[in-house]
Amino acid sequence: MFCNQCGEENRNDRKFCSNCGSPLIDYTKPKENLVFPEDIKKEQQLQKANKTAKIFDIISVSLFLTSILLTAISLFVENQNAKLVLTIISLVLYVIILANIIAKIVILKKSNKKEVEEKKN
Repeated sequence: MFCNQCGEENRNDRKFCSNCGSPLIDYTKPKENLVFPEDIKKEQQLQKANKTAKIFDIISVSLFLTSILLTAISLFVENQNAKLVLTIISLVLYVIILANIIAKIVILKKSNKKEVEEKKN
């Protein structure tokens, strides 16, 4: 039996690949239980897009909290130049957050578009 992940040949009685540890698929089971390599690849691409989207979320939240903190600090600073600098930095962070959100939307749309196109085929 060959592993769908790495292609390693395994004994027929094994449930997991001896090379990469992935579950081995028994092709003697009914067809609806089979997982084909192209399905695994699609799932991996979808997981990668979702992981990337989560990273964008974490970055956005971190930047948002930082900008709120800078805004709060600027309220207590008496020096006008320092206030201006903190406000500008906060605004730049908000712009970066907006760009981050747009990038996340684009990534998710691309992955969803690919998934819809593959379902049509």
